[in-house]
Amino acid sequence: QLNDVRAKVMASRQVGNRLHFALLYEGGVMTDNYDDDDRPVIEFDWLPIARDPRNKALAWKMHYSSAFEYADPELRIIWNVDWTGETDLSE
Repeated sequence: QLNDVRAKVMASRQVGNRLHFALLYEGGVMTDNYDDDDRPVIEFDWLPIARDPRNKALAWKMHYSSAFEYADPELRIIWNVDWTGETDLSE
């Protein structure tokens, strides 16, 4: 089922001889739709990303942009699905 599909985004880094892992995102399907080329896509729940207050470029953009021009950073995951019949999750 499409509702059972979940996405995870992990990050890792090595510090000395140890690996550190972080879960950046985990979410379910928000919608299935079609892109501009009429190909099926699955869009997952989106996640706003906290902006670093020390980032002077984002602070400037937020201050000097209208509300319609500025958007906080966010993570959007869109899966372009190849519906070959074998991976059809819509049933």
